[in-house]
Order: sequence, then C-alpha cells, then structure tokens
Amino acid sequence: MNYLNSLRNLRRWFVLGVLCCTVSWAQERPNIVLIMADDLGGRDLPVYGNEFNEAPHIDRLATQGMTFLNAYAAPVCSATRASIQSGQYPARVGIFDFIPGHWRPYEEVTVPHHPVQHLPDGIHTIGEAMQGAGYKTGYFGKWHLGGAKAHMPHARGYDQTHVYRGGGFYNPKFVPAYEGGDQKRLSDTLSDMGIAFMKAHQEEPFFLFVSHYDVHVQLDADRDLIN
Repeated sequence: MNYLNSLRNLRRWFVLGVLCCTVSWAQERPNIVLIMADDLGGRDLPVYGNEFNEAPHIDRLATQGMTFLNAYAAPVCSATRASIQSGQYPARVGIFDFIPGHWRPYEEVTVPHHPVQHLPDGIHTIGEAMQGAGYKTGYFGKWHLGGAKAHMPHARGYDQTHVYRGGGFYNPKFVPAYEGGDQKRLSDTLSDMGIAFMKAHQEEPFFLFVSHYDVHVQLDADRDLIN
C-alpha cells in the first residue's frame, strides 16, 4: 500500500512539474525566425568548408547558434517546402517534384504524378501549429505550394503574408500588394518585410518565415558588384 501511495504521489508531482514547465514555457515563448535560401547547396557556405563564396552574416549566425552535419535533403523546390511545412518526408506528403512537375510521358523513367497540385488540405502546417501556440505568424517570399487563394500561406496558418508574383528581381510584385519595394532588389524587399514584421510584433511571440528566391537562377547582381 505504501508503494502504491508513493507511486500516486510521484505521479502527482510529475503532473504538477509538467504543468509548471508548460506555464513557464507559455510565459517565455521564444521568437522564431526561419530564413530559407532557394537552391543553396550543402557545401556552398564558408561555414561548411567553401573557400570561394563569402557569407559573413551567415558565418556570424553560425557562431552564435549551431550547424547541422547530418541531414536529409529533398533537393527539389516544392518537395522541400512541403516537407518543412508539414514536418513529414516528401513521399508521405505526396509532393516529389516542383509544382506542376516534370511530366514526360514517353521517357523510360518518369517522375510520379502529384496527387494534388498544392500542399494537401489535410496537412497541419508549422504555421498553424505556431498559431495554435499563441504566436503571431508571418510568411514572405516564395511559396510554390499552390497558387489558388485557398492554398496560399494566409490560408495555411500565416497571419501576415506577401508572396512574390513576378516583376523581376528589381521590380517585384506581391500578393497581396506591398508598398515600399520600388527599385529594390527582391532579396532586400523580403528582408525589409521581415524586419517590419519583427518590429510590429516585438511585444508578443512571433514566428517569421522569410523565403528567399536567391540563390536560385536566374542569377543576378547589382551592376557595381558585377563590375
């Protein structure tokens, strides 16, 4: 009987400890910023041994955080993005190639058809998970998981969004429209969006996803840097 009472007491203390930790975590929720580079190779950065490319700001982030040396890669745009949004492997999500995909019916080996041409409706995204945890969520840049209104980031867990819709790197257009990106390169405009989002929500927990187009083709640079 004493043994059973001890187990009950231990269970009560365990539950109480979990509740205390949960309350403490709710009061000290860290802000999260996820920055995605498009088509960046695993060994393209100095922090991973590249001796040609320069990335001083990323180097500084790495010295203040951690680097990952063992990872699974889905080296195709939409498959990668679906995996990150869902927390699942691309094969489980059902997106193996970029949307709409390469379909060459007369090739000996073909890429499987996507069951749908967007992030499946049943997927609970990282944005929705963060919303459920009381975070303000923002998504800016490239989505590539379905272009219809019902499948854009604002419908998949993100409170504030601007998705690039053409115009080139120096005259980008967004949905919804964004004022302030005139005559700026796309990467700078997306960074400005992220900074403005952080400033606007600095008094509350936020989750920010900045999804760049660089370093994906078309490769471009400012004229003075090219010269």
